[in-house]
Amino acid sequence: MQQQAPWLAANRYEVGEVVGRGGYGMVCRGVDRKTGRAVALKMLSPEAGRDPDVVERMLREQQALVALSGTCAVTAIDLCRLESGAPCLVMEWLDGCDLEHQLTAWEEAGERGGLMELLALLKPLAETLERAHQIGIVHRDIKPANIFVTHGGGVRLLDFGLSRMKSAAPLTAMGMVMGSPSYIAPETWRGNSQALDGRADLFALAVIAFRWLTGALPFDAPDLIGKMTAVTSGPRPSAVALRSELPATIDAWLRRALAIEPADRFQSGGELYAAFEAALRGVPWQTSADASGVRAKAEAPAPSTPERKNALAAAWSAAAS
Repeated sequence: MQQQAPWLAANRYEVGEVVGRGGYGMVCRGVDRKTGRAVALKMLSPEAGRDPDVVERMLREQQALVALSGTCAVTAIDLCRLESGAPCLVMEWLDGCDLEHQLTAWEEAGERGGLMELLALLKPLAETLERAHQIGIVHRDIKPANIFVTHGGGVRLLDFGLSRMKSAAPLTAMGMVMGSPSYIAPETWRGNSQALDGRADLFALAVIAFRWLTGALPFDAPDLIGKMTAVTSGPRPSAVALRSELPATIDAWLRRALAIEPADRFQSGGELYAAFEAALRGVPWQTSADASGVRAKAEAPAPSTPERKNALAAAWSAAAS
């Protein structure tokens, strides 16, 4: 029997097994015949390829990934066209698993993520989001399924298909809510998509941190109305109540990171990460105003005493364990 010739996309990429499917198409593993490297091929279905909005989202995703080259955003290699006319986004191939898979496995086993590992995860994500926000890109769908942890311990941020770019016309109408319900910021629930900025991404990142630390979602409810009410008007959650070895400063960090109003939250990825690192050491984060506006910084420690040294040592030991 004659072996069937492999399917080639753009006469260059050999298309292999399907590794994921969605409403608009599928993702396949492939091989770049030019370089011999494994690639991921994100392909729109012929129907989706005829939808201008869906095509525009893929084009923007490619633009966002190129703009974020050098960060932990997944690397875009090429944007080609299939025989159907639909676009195909070619990206680096990643070995590992998404964070949703890892968190679910821990939760089913009754385990919790390590604190130092969480720091290592948050740092590249916070840096990438800060860079994205500086150049006018808002991801709008930060969730564990869009964070990939490689076998080598690296982190990649995926799926900029819902991203909003400052330089481009809006794709979502007023009143439309975009994103995954458990990770949506209060201002997103209000439906004014044009008023969203990077602080909505940082809110979602804090939700992920809470789930990593506790094995639970901070604003869980059996239905969307209950979830929306909890996020937009309910009390802010306590991680210490669910994991007593955490320093109390973690709850203070969460109250700010998950604040209802964007102005009351951390204003950049770098600020959010630095405050979290300080919170793990039991150091509170204090806001002070200067001539350039509002700035947050770690509060200066009180005069050293044996009791204080012991308390901080115990907090850091708990974090390091």
